Amino acid sequence: MIHIADDIIIEDHVVSEGISKLLKDMAYVARRVKEEPKRNAHILHHTDADGISARFVLEEALREMGFDVKTIGLERTYKSVLRQVFDSHDGIFFLTDLGSNSEETIRRMSKGKLTVVLDHHGTFSFEGRKPLQDDNVYLLISTRYGVSGDKYTSAAALAYFFATELFPAVRRHAHIALLGGIGDKNYLRDPGGEARFPSLGLDQRVFEEAGPDRSRFEEGHYKVRLNGGFELGERLTSDITLLGSAAYYAGGIDVAMSLI
Repeated sequence: MIHIADDIIIEDHVVSEGISKLLKDMAYVARRVKEEPKRNAHILHHTDADGISARFVLEEALREMGFDVKTIGLERTYKSVLRQVFDSHDGIFFLTDLGSNSEETIRRMSKGKLTVVLDHHGTFSFEGRKPLQDDNVYLLISTRYGVSGDKYTSAAALAYFFATELFPAVRRHAHIALLGGIGDKNYLRDPGGEARFPSLGLDQRVFEEAGPDRSRFEEGHYKVRLNGGFELGERLTSDITLLGSAAYYAGGIDVAMSLI
């Protein structure tokens, strides 16, 4: 039995069923993306380590598929930005580590353009059992499937498994996707508490796919292989988040991306 919130207690098998349904829906939406004739994509992502690593794996898959990709880093889903992006561009739109509390706004402003939301925030529910899309907007939001974004998945893990459905070779970047859960501290039992190993849910699966050659857990800390050596995950994600927060001033996201 797993405690999610003061008034919500669910069983392990319910989480497993939610993850299975989420992954099945990802495969369906990925097929829909592959069928899209316009090879333009726009990724709107959060500016912390989770959002930036999510952007990385998704962008890699889309570029390998021949998409022209544009990216925008945001602190939140600002209505004015959404309106400008949807009104000024065609193609496919992705929101990652963003969007879970702005579903109706996204539906209204996207005006029927294919839009995919990959997020792990939002109110805990089982709405994933309802229709997956409305007005060509697909909501791959973990909490809609009964899967807590604080325990079982980061946005980067969601983006990673979706990206592998688009372009399987993106699995070589599993260790980058692992940074999302590290940055959001999903591996801690409680905020500020001791580490657990392994992480749970989709974050655990990402760690397993990265393998010992690219990721390790030693003395209560995750380490990720970059630039020929292993680096402490907490330090790396802290640097990425700090640089990402400077996105509006000095190209901080581009500098953060260079770290990975």
